[in-house]
Amino acid sequence: AFTFTYLEMYVLLFSIILIHVNVKYVFVDCCITGEYGPWNPWENCSQTCGGGIERRWRSFCCPAVNGIWTDCLALYNKTDKYIFAYQPCSEICFNGGTFINGTGCVCSAGYQGKCCSTDIDECASTPCQHGGSCIDGINCYNCTCVAGFTGSNCETDIDECASTPCQHGGSCIDGVNRYNCTCVAGFSGSNCET
Repeated sequence: AFTFTYLEMYVLLFSIILIHVNVKYVFVDCCITGEYGPWNPWENCSQTCGGGIERRWRSFCCPAVNGIWTDCLALYNKTDKYIFAYQPCSEICFNGGTFINGTGCVCSAGYQGKCCSTDIDECASTPCQHGGSCIDGINCYNCTCVAGFTGSNCETDIDECASTPCQHGGSCIDGVNRYNCTCVAGFSGSNCET
């Protein structure tokens, strides 16, 4: 059997992380005769994503002075012989990301961060022009344009004169969400209709 101090176990644990072995056992002696209790459940992964490690252990139960075995589950903290098992955790990348060994999470379009849990704000670059408001989506955005503008980024001034609203030969002057008619002699009104 191998005997390690707690410091040596942590150094060994760190080495296991570096070399990524699948399962590693560490033995710490106490009494010579006895038996191991059942395995405890795996502890939580050391990292939420990107390749951590998890550990489980079981204790060695030494016989009592009167020859009756100690209760492994109840008295595990009173023994000093344990067996530990370490293994890599299952890597989790959120939002459809893919884990690649040695690289980490490769995120799906529209997400970023170590675990792909952050939605990229496509509105951060203020793509909507002329006072339009931006609504962020997943790997996209939509602009809601103010009156008088159109286009995917509200880049186009709507030509209110395109419908030729000025009558009787009046000329149309386009504005933002409005127009003005200049009427020929003898006609008046907002559209030169009279």
